[in-house]
Amino acid sequence: MLHEKGAKRVGFIAADYDWGYGQSYGLKGYWEDHGRPFEIVGFGYTPIDKVDLSTEVMMIKKAKLDALYCPYTGSGWWALPKMLKDSGAMPKFFVWEISYSNMGSAKISGEYGAEGTYSLADHDPSSDAWKAFAKKWRAKYGKKSYPDAYGNNYYEGIYWAAKAFEEIGPDNKDPDKVVEVLQKTSVRNVNVGHMGPTCPYGTNHGAKKKGGIIQFVKGSSELDPSFNLHPIKDRVFSVPKLDLIQLLNKVRGMEKLERGVKYPAAK
Repeated sequence: MLHEKGAKRVGFIAADYDWGYGQSYGLKGYWEDHGRPFEIVGFGYTPIDKVDLSTEVMMIKKAKLDALYCPYTGSGWWALPKMLKDSGAMPKFFVWEISYSNMGSAKISGEYGAEGTYSLADHDPSSDAWKAFAKKWRAKYGKKSYPDAYGNNYYEGIYWAAKAFEEIGPDNKDPDKVVEVLQKTSVRNVNVGHMGPTCPYGTNHGAKKKGGIIQFVKGSSELDPSFNLHPIKDRVFSVPKLDLIQLLNKVRGMEKLERGVKYPAAK
């Protein structure tokens, strides 16, 4: 997406734990697999309890980025785009990872912070299935509530386990076999994203494995009339057909993106 939109200088910042490292492997792997189409600027990994990201904001401003990919950075994550905007440091493209996409997080950042930002997404917000799910969620949890990714993780786990046990069969009592099948059953290949059958790209709809990118734009929608932003679908892309073991083998030995190390674009 970023190089297709003309980004030449892409920043990366994440939290200092496994999730942040894994996201750096993903960006670095994509960068290498696609011929290093842009320069990567690493800003390191923030402590998970860090709220004040003003130092990082100043580094980002100085770097003069076209885009910033920002997986979870810890406690200050939701406030980062507001800090960047207030400091004149916001790049043209700000991209969250998938756990931000369900708009619950955008409501935490607020309209000013989240407007115009992009997020990897596991669902199509314009689909009837997603609209119906969001409506049911509000009916159960309140008219100002919205499905968030951390709640959706539980749905993902259910579909993952159900797919694995379907393959194992009801009479299998071997716990090692359960572990083996779970490892070889990628959650992204079961249902593509957290919401399983509510995602129109999932296997339950007989479609190929897809993911998406959304953008938060001004104006409320039927998804959440109480919030003056709504997500629109920017694009859809194919998800690599990798199970957990294949993915681990792909990143084995890969070094994570680091601050101060140069990752130039191909000439």
